[in-house]
Amino acid sequence: MSSEDGSAHSGGDRRGVPGSRIGRRLHKIGIRSRQDRSTALLDLAAELPAAMLARVLGVHIQVAIW
Repeated sequence: MSSEDGSAHSGGDRRGVPGSRIGRRLHKIGIRSRQDRSTALLDLAAELPAAMLARVLGVHIQVAIW
């Protein structure tokens, strides 16, 4: 089986790559996913009102107010 871009896919296991393995791969090429995720959340918090941030993140409003 192959996709439109020509890459082959196995037909059996469809669970994907574990997050820990992806994290290690990203780290090897210089992407610090935890740090980048934290930075993105801080930027989002600076841009959105607390009520909207709470709804987007699925947290209580008190968590979104810091």
